[in-house]
Formats: sequence, structure tokens, C-alpha cells
Amino acid sequence: MEGEIIYSRFEKAYLSVEQLVPRFLEIAEMLIEELKLKNNNLLGIGVGVSGVVNAHEGVIRYSAPFGITNNFHFYQQVRGKLEVPVFIDNDVNACVWGELAFHRRKDLKDFIFLLLEFWDYDPAHNAVCNRTGVGMGVVINGNVHYGSQYSAGEFQSILKHDGSVGQFSLTEAEQMAVQEDVHMREKFLRELGAHIALLVNTLNLTHVILGGYFEHYDQQAIKIFNEEIEKNWPYTYTEKKRADIWFSSFGDKSVAYGSAGMVLNSLFSDLEVMESESINRNVREGLDAF
Repeated sequence: MEGEIIYSRFEKAYLSVEQLVPRFLEIAEMLIEELKLKNNNLLGIGVGVSGVVNAHEGVIRYSAPFGITNNFHFYQQVRGKLEVPVFIDNDVNACVWGELAFHRRKDLKDFIFLLLEFWDYDPAHNAVCNRTGVGMGVVINGNVHYGSQYSAGEFQSILKHDGSVGQFSLTEAEQMAVQEDVHMREKFLRELGAHIALLVNTLNLTHVILGGYFEHYDQQAIKIFNEEIEKNWPYTYTEKKRADIWFSSFGDKSVAYGSAGMVLNSLFSDLEVMESESINRNVREGLDAF
């Protein structure tokens, strides 16, 4: 309940959309049995996936990594097959839920979460050639912002052109070099930072939280992002605009950790609703009796 990790397991697997639900159920049942042997009770399961997700209905609207181009009703297919409730959301929104659930004392209200991933696709299982992926989660006034089509945070650079691959203006060769090449990394971070600066200054955001592979870039990403935010700030005669930028403390477990936070938020918000309805009902019954 305090956000302390008591169990963790990692496996690498290539999944097609046909394998998604059967493999999920297999993993979930295996983990439930493992946790029982450790005398740990499971409250619920959170799932974070890349793509546009209608979290309220448990539908993956579309997802490039899974090749989903139309509504995939994940929740309907797993409902009732496990002994605990299941929740699903976009992977970066899951990270956001983790920050909201376990960092309440930091008064996070208006911020963005950036998740950087480098994907190593198996051509036999995936047709997507985008190696560098950046996902974004947006929180406004303490609430995760989904947008009317649940696609808030789906990012693509305005500098992208016909010869570029993926979300940025990078060619395929440049994209492959981002992870290791210092100069290409700076080009990538500058392009991303310019977009972040626009959002931070326009929406008056107070924090930028970096997750996933960003932690390997240490202070370089923070330095570049702050420089871009200051450069974008229009009031040159005032103090330079800055935002609090820090790395997620959950590292490569950001999505899994956030998914656990999503479960806690969902369970306790439901309890709050139930309690308030019970209180209102008792008040009405009391008034009627009176």
C-alpha cells in the first residue's frame, strides 16, 4: 500500500495480437500461484500497453506494436477468467498513475511524464520499424488527461518529414544511432526538448518526469530540456522559466509499478464512491424516517 516492491519478475517475449490474451492469462495465473506460495495476496492486476487505450471500457483502440488497427476488446476477453479485477491503460498513463498514487505528498498537479523506449523488434513477429519510441502522459489539475478519443499524449514531431522514420525527423540510420552516438542523441533530445518546452510554457506545467531509458542519459536530458524551456519562454525581461525535471524513481519498472498504482487508484476510488453513496442513502433514509 505504501508503494514498496515486494515481488518482481521480468521476461522478454514477442507477442502478436492473437497471443495477447492467452499469454496474459497464462502469465497472470502463474504469478497468482507464485504469490500464494509467498503468502502474498493479490488485490488486482494492472496492464500497461503501447497504443491508444480506452481505459474505462478496457479496449485497445489501436496499437502499432501489436498491429491493432481497430478496437480490440481486451477486458471483455479476460473478464471473469481470473479471481481478481483487471485494469488496462496506455503504458505511459500507467506510469502517470504510479506517480499520482505513490507521490501524493509531492503535490503533483500539472505535469507531463515522458517514457523513452528502444525497441528491438523481431521481423518475424513485428512489422514496425520504429526503434526509438517516446510516449507522453499528461496530468492537468491532478487528473490524467485522456482526451475525447483517449489519444492524449500520442506524440509526433512537427519536424517529421517524408524521409524520416518513426516519431521524429530522424532517418532510419539516425534513429538506430540515437542510443549510442553522442551527437545523434543530442539532436534527438533537442528536438524532443523543443516540443516539451512548448507544452510546459503554454500549459504552465510545473513538472516533467522522465522514465524508461532516460535515466541512462543522467543530467544531459535535464540540462537540454531546461535550456529549451528557457529559450521558448517569451518574457525575456522576467526571470527565466524553469520546470522541476526529475527521473522517475521506478526505472525500468516504471510501467509495471505504475500499473500497480493504477490498480490502487481504481480500487480506492471505487470504495470512495461506494462509501459516499452509502452515506447519502443513509442520510436520505434518515430524513424519510424523520
